[in-house]
Amino acid sequence: MYRTCFLLLMMLLNYQIFAQSDTHRAGNWITNSDVSHVEYSNGYTMISGSFDKMGPYTGGGVLLNGTTGLYDPTMPIVDGYVNVSLPDGTGGWYIGGYFTSVKNTTIRNLAHIKSDKTIDQTWAPNPNYVVYALAMTSTTLYAGGDFKEVNLQTRNALAAFDISSGAMKDWNPNVTGTVYALAVVGNTVYAGGDFTKVGTVARLDLAAIDGTTGIATTWNPAITGTSISCMAVNTTTNALYIGGYFTKVGTQNRSSLAAVDLTTAGPTVWKTDIQVTTGSPSVYTMLLSGNVLYIGGYLQLKGLAALNLAAVNASTGASINWLPTVDSAPYALALSGTTLYVGGYFSSVNSNTRNYLAAVSTADATLLDWNPFASDGVNCLAMSGSDVFAGGYFRGVNWIYRDGFALLQDATDQPWPFAFNLNGGQVNTMRIQGTTLYIGGNFSSINKSVRRNLAAIDLTTGLPLAWAPGAIYTTATSNPAVVNSIKIKDNLLYVGGRFGTINNAGVNTARINFTAVDLSSGAPSTLNINVGSTNFDIINSLDIADNIVYAAGAFAQVGTQTRHNLAAIDVSVATGNILPWAPVSNGEVAKIRVAPSAAYVVGDFANGIGGSIRATRIAALNLTTGLATPWNPPLKDGYATDVDITSSDVYVGGYYDSIALEPRYGGLASFSLSTGLLNSWNPDLGGNSDGIASVYSIATSANRIHVGGGFNSVGNESRTYYAEYDLCPDGFNLVPTGSVLSAPSATSYQWYKNGTAIPGATGQTLEISFLENGTYYVVITQNGCTGRSNDYVYLITGQVKGEPSLIKIFPNPVKEEMFMEVPQQATLTMLDVMGRNVKNSTLVAGELNRIETHDLNTGTYILIVRTGNATNYFKILKTH
Repeated sequence: MYRTCFLLLMMLLNYQIFAQSDTHRAGNWITNSDVSHVEYSNGYTMISGSFDKMGPYTGGGVLLNGTTGLYDPTMPIVDGYVNVSLPDGTGGWYIGGYFTSVKNTTIRNLAHIKSDKTIDQTWAPNPNYVVYALAMTSTTLYAGGDFKEVNLQTRNALAAFDISSGAMKDWNPNVTGTVYALAVVGNTVYAGGDFTKVGTVARLDLAAIDGTTGIATTWNPAITGTSISCMAVNTTTNALYIGGYFTKVGTQNRSSLAAVDLTTAGPTVWKTDIQVTTGSPSVYTMLLSGNVLYIGGYLQLKGLAALNLAAVNASTGASINWLPTVDSAPYALALSGTTLYVGGYFSSVNSNTRNYLAAVSTADATLLDWNPFASDGVNCLAMSGSDVFAGGYFRGVNWIYRDGFALLQDATDQPWPFAFNLNGGQVNTMRIQGTTLYIGGNFSSINKSVRRNLAAIDLTTGLPLAWAPGAIYTTATSNPAVVNSIKIKDNLLYVGGRFGTINNAGVNTARINFTAVDLSSGAPSTLNINVGSTNFDIINSLDIADNIVYAAGAFAQVGTQTRHNLAAIDVSVATGNILPWAPVSNGEVAKIRVAPSAAYVVGDFANGIGGSIRATRIAALNLTTGLATPWNPPLKDGYATDVDITSSDVYVGGYYDSIALEPRYGGLASFSLSTGLLNSWNPDLGGNSDGIASVYSIATSANRIHVGGGFNSVGNESRTYYAEYDLCPDGFNLVPTGSVLSAPSATSYQWYKNGTAIPGATGQTLEISFLENGTYYVVITQNGCTGRSNDYVYLITGQVKGEPSLIKIFPNPVKEEMFMEVPQQATLTMLDVMGRNVKNSTLVAGELNRIETHDLNTGTYILIVRTGNATNYFKILKTH
């Protein structure tokens, strides 16, 4: 006779339904300076601050289309600066510079990108400092720079590698100083730079080195100057052209550009007169094409209008009447047909704007349309077919101008295509309804149309709408008018800031620091409750919950009632009612966000708020009493600057490196809204050697966390000032209904049983069999990332009547070992909660069977004991 019962075991853990991704999103754009305000509304993120340019993060090395200037996003991102690039002859690239990783692979300063645009991970020489120069023969790659060690072996400024194997060669010239330029002729390596010796041989800035022995040859041009920056070989004239910052070659005067005989080491008669109007000439780059030598730097050829970029006859040194003008020094040149690509640290070419990259015609120096717009200086250029590899100090290319304000579109990860001129003003806040963008800030005009601190923009055209209820002062004051916060409810725009009047259609209506205006007409509503009484008072932040508007700022009264920088106004009636909620804050409040049971605030109230001390400038206030709740996150060595909430979490941005003993180097953390406890989320903001990040502003949307600040790194990448993180589904519980398991709503699903994907199980629900044991979970995709549910363990316990008492298992819980007694010979199978077989054994009847468990991880295990035709199930707990 059998008795069968069913045991359903849900392995429940206290996870959030939607957890955050610790790793930043790769798609968002960045800026070239601080982001001080971030807000989100209806699919758009507003960022504003001190920046004037923004664009995608591409890293310091990119492959650009030679016609369009667009970058190839499939190239691996180089995190750092690229000084030199060299085609490997098979469609790939060698790159050198000052970087820490390529495509999130730790490789320092010298790397090989293969033709399929993947990283050659078998080759990582890791020079300990900067690489400036590369040269290659059919068998050997030479690298020069400012390093002292390569592959953990001493190599001062020069090293060589076997191309076929990648192994570093014994070749070791041991240069005292830095190598900036390399050229190879036969078995001789020419090195230029800023050095004094090659091995034990004195050589000043220029030397010829035996490619086999690494010993300096007798060739010695005897340079007088500071450094050699670039060189080119002309085998037709047997000359080595050198450029840099020097005054003599041997005893002959040569101003920063010379030709040296490859045999005698003496200066040839070749000579070009270089002059500049101020300072001293310097040549940073050169390119030899046929009988023309193009040169770039801080220079001007005598008698010609060409500035900083010029061309000379390679045979005679005579100036060529080719007249481009570049406003600062080019550092790199590359040639394709009749197009000369130019990179450097300039902002205009031929009086036209070009940011660090440009292309000019070799026929007549005409500026071409090619305009990749790099974020910063370019150090090197090299051709691969019709594409141009550019490397430098930049963080991105294909950037755009934005005057301290931009909108980013969630749907495309691209910026709103319109820009407008704020005439020196700034935007502090925005809301979107339908196709209208409402903005508030400190500005007097938009695209030369008068708009005073409030405006409406057509989202589809980028043009200001006629709606123009200016928030102003009608008389002179010591502080300018400003709008800091706007919120939309019903057909009203609630406005908070510093102002005394709302001017609509030429009619001034007194409203002090707080009002509501009609979204259609711009007319102020009947709500007329003044916040503050002087032009020193201000509202910094508004939030709306149900029919209550909460205000935070620096003010001492609301209407005729005393309030200490915080207030609540019931707007369910047209004229508004001041509510009795009156927390006392001893300092200005910068932000307020309202949750169902508390208002979360940040500000300068270290001396007290809500009857308690909150030294880290953040607090939660009871919505009934106004008193501070016990929630008091211990932000170590810092303080909070902003706060935002979702349905489950509180996000705190600021300047701090840890919370209690938990590191949060990025100044960004989240807490459970229900418990107040710190979540495990540890975002990679500012998480590299740059140290602590400064977060100024945060905003949450349905699927992302948006972060602005003064940081210079995110994860292992030099992302600046703006970052995003996904809200990812993870660690959620499956919901059982009878034999059906359900997951939350998501984009896609894949169900697993005992660690193996179930074919075809890709829906939101899964029906399980009551007749089979199993451990189930589902992997879902949502918001661009994936998450895994907690395990759901289903067990059947089928036991022969009277037999369980005859099978003995002890101890339970178990540590190092357990013992089993069985009435007849049996087999033991031990499964973990994932359904994986972790141990098997044969059990002998009448004996004390010893089972070692010291090798098992802590957790729950299922024992399956088979005796004859009966199967028995038991659960044990393994502890430390």
